Amino acid sequence: MTDNTEKQESVNIPNVETSEGFDIPLVKFVDNDGSPSDAPVEARRALSNLSQKPSITEAEMIELSGSTGKILYFRTASIEIGDVFYLRERDSANSENGIVVQIIKKEAATYAQADSKSLWRLLTAVRAKQLQRAHYESPDLIDLFLSATFKVRAAIVNGKWESTAGRVVTRNVDIFYISPKLLLGNILENKEKVNIKLGEFGDESVEFSGQGFDKINLITGMKGAGKSHISKGVIDQSRQKGMTTVVFDINDEYGNLPDAIVFKPGKNLKFRLDRVEPKTFLDIVAMLAPFSDRTQYPAIAGLYRIFKDRKDNKHPIDIKFLIGQANILFPGNATFIANMRAAYSQSLEIVETYNLFMDEKDIVEENNAIKKQESVGENSLTSTFYNLDQKNSAGVIVFSIGGLLPEVQRVIVKLVMDSLKEICDRQTSRHYEEAKVPVYPTVFFEEAHMYMDREFINRLIPVIRHLGMNLFFVTNTPGELPDSVFRLLDNLIMTRMVNEADISRVSACGLTDGETINSFAPELPEHHALLLSAKDGITRNFPLVFHVMDFKLPKSGVTRSMWKALAESS
Repeated sequence: MTDNTEKQESVNIPNVETSEGFDIPLVKFVDNDGSPSDAPVEARRALSNLSQKPSITEAEMIELSGSTGKILYFRTASIEIGDVFYLRERDSANSENGIVVQIIKKEAATYAQADSKSLWRLLTAVRAKQLQRAHYESPDLIDLFLSATFKVRAAIVNGKWESTAGRVVTRNVDIFYISPKLLLGNILENKEKVNIKLGEFGDESVEFSGQGFDKINLITGMKGAGKSHISKGVIDQSRQKGMTTVVFDINDEYGNLPDAIVFKPGKNLKFRLDRVEPKTFLDIVAMLAPFSDRTQYPAIAGLYRIFKDRKDNKHPIDIKFLIGQANILFPGNATFIANMRAAYSQSLEIVETYNLFMDEKDIVEENNAIKKQESVGENSLTSTFYNLDQKNSAGVIVFSIGGLLPEVQRVIVKLVMDSLKEICDRQTSRHYEEAKVPVYPTVFFEEAHMYMDREFINRLIPVIRHLGMNLFFVTNTPGELPDSVFRLLDNLIMTRMVNEADISRVSACGLTDGETINSFAPELPEHHALLLSAKDGITRNFPLVFHVMDFKLPKSGVTRSMWKALAESS
């Protein structure tokens, strides 16, 4: 240690004494001629118009191959997963040329003979008493360096943001934190009238046009990592800008949102059969009270005709009317015909007991009220949307389906989606006839796999994209969603995730390289999320890691616990 100390003093490098009694040299920066400098460090750093801070002197790029590279840095440099840097060619300070990179992984720096050196230290520590040496060997300065892997995200050419287009730089670069304002200005589209704010990046707001959420979106992450918090924030921000949202709520998370209308099927919600497709109704019968084999085919053919005739003539349909058609569908006095009539009626009577459909009287009253432009009681989707339209306001319509039988949950989803399709078609016609803004809702499916099979989702997504509605899938088990969701995904919001199968599933979305998502997923800090989109989506294909804001919304979805009650009891 004596020789090492004398060498340090000869170049006037200050020392810091550690608790173990060893001297560890601090990093000392020098002037261009190599002599020690007393000038402040800030005075010796490069500056750039694209950054709010001077260059980082404690970091250097050591590798760049294709779109992936590495930075070596001293531990005093603050570098985190998701940080974005501007690597500028040192000979282009006046013209600003370089690349924009994002950190995807951090690790200890490696160097020659690192393993053998660590083994030597370990042996020294184990035999410290016998050797009468210190318990802890002093680390060399090189041991205090770290390595960060980055991905190239964009290029800066003559001061302008451009696509990478295979651009590379030499190792002779200055490294800057990118200006948050510059970054967000180049990847986010702002339209103040319809802007949504989700959080912050650096000292700038992550704020963008809600139009970026058009079509298919996925919010995912491990349980308790903040998916519902972000979902509620998106819903409330959208409501404030005039967008109505429909939510299928499986965990009672959304009923306390501002302006929420909560429907509990079978209690305060009924559907209109004249807004339901005959195939959907037949699917519902098949799930709740299937027709017998002999009854099935004449019943199906007859019900299709009845639905078409009643809708063409704008007559209401209810289950009592359908039961009353038994003699028409099954004419004759033969015993087997009578048995078919009885089986048909029995199936419909069982469906009626679920109390899901309006009767003719309710339908007529609702129609009359709408014709007179009067307020309508909120007991159907039709009346709810009409009332929101009359008030020229947006709302949150929550279908609380938790606790219902799985087959009933599936029935509710089919009925709601049929009603929404019909509402969207009428809104489109109204838009062209009256030149008014159409009311197309955004639909949130919480844990969709619990009440929608893959085939239903596969059929739904292509249709939805042409009706005006936008979809959000919110789940902590993305592997349960079908390929169509990931193949047609427009935007992804991901919180922390550690399950390898789920990470692998999300990484196949095609919005960025798999290495980025695999690296980010388990390392996202608390209250942070990854926002990623297609080229015409929110971030224009840039994987943005941001701090999620506190939306200050009511908490809900508290799990009941007897253990907690026992612990809190006196």
